Amino acid sequence: GEIHLIWDPCCQASSYIVQKSTSVNKPYKWAYEDVISSNNYTVTNLKSSKNYLFRIAAVSLKGKSSWSLPVKKKAP
Repeated sequence: GEIHLIWDPCCQASSYIVQKSTSVNKPYKWAYEDVISSNNYTVTNLKSSKNYLFRIAAVSLKGKSSWSLPVKKKAP
C-alpha cells in the first residue's frame, strides 16, 4: 500500500523532513522516511490495513522547525 501526504507549505522552507512511526501508541518510535523539497510526499511499501503515524518538519536557512502534530493514516 501507499499513502499520499500533503501539507501547507511553510514560508521560506527549502526542504521538509518526513518521519514515519509504525507504533501508534506512545512512546512513538520515529524513523526518517525522506528529506524532500516539495510539500507533498507518497509513502510506499506499506502493509495494507496497518496504521501509521507521520510528522513533518520544515527546514530553512534559520534551521529546522518543530515537528508537526502526528497524523494517523491507515494504508489501503
